[in-house]
Amino acid sequence: MDSIQLPPIAGFWRRAIAFFIDNILVSLIALGILFAAPDFWAQHYYPGYFCGYLLLVGYFYFWERPAMNGQTPGKRLLKIWLVDAEGASPSAQKVLLRSAVFSLPISLNKFSIPSLESWVLVPVTVILFGGLLSLAYLMIFNRTDRRGWHDWLAGTYVVRQVLEKESVLPTPVLHKAVTAVIFAAALIWPLAMPKVAENSSLGELLALHNTLNEDVRFRSVVVNLPTSIKIGGEPLPASLSVSIELSGNGCGNAVCDREGISGEVAEEVYLHYPQICTLAGLTVIVVESKRFGFVGSRDQKYFNFTSPELGCGAVEGSEPLQ
Repeated sequence: MDSIQLPPIAGFWRRAIAFFIDNILVSLIALGILFAAPDFWAQHYYPGYFCGYLLLVGYFYFWERPAMNGQTPGKRLLKIWLVDAEGASPSAQKVLLRSAVFSLPISLNKFSIPSLESWVLVPVTVILFGGLLSLAYLMIFNRTDRRGWHDWLAGTYVVRQVLEKESVLPTPVLHKAVTAVIFAAALIWPLAMPKVAENSSLGELLALHNTLNEDVRFRSVVVNLPTSIKIGGEPLPASLSVSIELSGNGCGNAVCDREGISGEVAEEVYLHYPQICTLAGLTVIVVESKRFGFVGSRDQKYFNFTSPELGCGAVEGSEPLQ
């Protein structure tokens, strides 16, 4: 492998702290946009993710372009900067490509998947989990040049701002192979998960999830496995929890009747998941959220139902939750 002459490569902690500073700054901008028009972004949830992505790309492109010497505010404070393979400031095209690729997994933070069977699940999982996990792996273990996949694609390096130069070897093939495995696992997981669930004891829970997810008022549905807790060493009976995130169609600009919605969800659970009567009860979490890409706010309320309240043990033909 042929080495190149560059200033010393910036270490993991310098880059992590620089990113932490930049993340605070760009998040403040995003929060200002979000709370300037919260109702608008509540109604335009998914476009908000795209706008948040554009904000991230614009932030990193503005600061790392040649005119700014490849330094965001965070990089400037930590005395590190972005260069190309010749040690010069990378071209605007390289900076734009790097910013666009790097911002993808960050902008998808807490992205709500419409359905386990939605085609959106595959690319989002690959980008979000594959991207973030592989980037974390490369930043920690790729000590040769500390390059992530966004740097590979753009042909860039992050170096310390000093005059002397040193030999830098290319990223070992092992690290590239591990990165490929991470992305492959992130691709296989969403494709295999629904099939695995259908052929296991999770099938009824998956069917319940799909039934609830058909309601246009719900942006996303999470059905958690029944769990139990221990108090004083004694396990309590397991209970089921269902989290519902309301969409813009759920309430519009009106005040949501979240208690009424929780009752409807509880009735669906009673009708489609018979095992609920073998559990201690049900917790329904109804969430209203507003997001601008990678930042947002969540207002959630909890509603608990015991087995008798769900209709378990009632006389056949009687109506539950009346």
